[in-house]
Amino acid sequence: MFRAFRVEMDERNARCRRLLKLGYDVSRECRRIVNLLNCPVSADEREKVLEKVHRRLSELSDLELRGMAAELKGQDYYQYLRVFTVGLQGYVKAVSFFRYLKDDCLVTLDEINSALIFETQAEEPESERALRTDSTGEMSPAKSTEGGGYFSLEVTLIDYLHGVADMALELKRMSVSALGRGDRETPREMCRFLRDLYTGFIFCNFLPCQSSWPSRDPGNRTWDLRQNVVEVEKACYAAMLHGPSGGGTQDAEVAAVLALMEDLAVVDGEHLVEVEGEDLGEVEVENLVEA
Repeated sequence: MFRAFRVEMDERNARCRRLLKLGYDVSRECRRIVNLLNCPVSADEREKVLEKVHRRLSELSDLELRGMAAELKGQDYYQYLRVFTVGLQGYVKAVSFFRYLKDDCLVTLDEINSALIFETQAEEPESERALRTDSTGEMSPAKSTEGGGYFSLEVTLIDYLHGVADMALELKRMSVSALGRGDRETPREMCRFLRDLYTGFIFCNFLPCQSSWPSRDPGNRTWDLRQNVVEVEKACYAAMLHGPSGGGTQDAEVAAVLALMEDLAVVDGEHLVEVEGEDLGEVEVENLVEA
């Protein structure tokens, strides 16, 4: 009996190591994709970048993510979820960032999960194609509901929300960078999108709070999302105040944004907002956190 337990534990640990490596590979590739999308390029080059990113996301899905789904076939999905959850969040971040830059909209959870349904290869054994159901008769998350010829990898709601909240940080960086180049319309559009995104989190009852367990607490991600909204609003306010429409010059606008970027200190991923008493319009000063 104990030998059987030993074999089972050895198989489980080996599977965890393989899933952990695949999760790291997904996270690393997604960071490279996000950095590629963040590069300032012209409109013509932007289309080429989006095509390249689309190709790399497809390759990521066909290799690493397919491998993760294959490892989870016939297994308890949630028993191993914590091993590769960071990789899934990074994938959601990259896909949502790409989708926003391409179509100016937010990718849905159903769209992400539908892209992670894979067809069983002909050389795979028939036992691997068998569908597994739980005690309630429902299909396990690692399985597809389309029949024995398919298997899937599920992105949970929490991982989806965390990935989308992380994507907001990239939009904040892009908006501040665009203001530094003199582009004022793009940051306004991103600011409106981030406001709607934050409102959606609130409607889903994910209230902003600072938790001692930030990696799995949606409230902590909502707090970070709120901070990103505040920083983009402050950057847009500074651009309007010092820009040409406010009686200043383009150089004054750029100088104001550069000064703002110095005020937005980034320490270990924590974004500290310094408020000097100016009126920020829709942002209430008393709700800001002063470091």
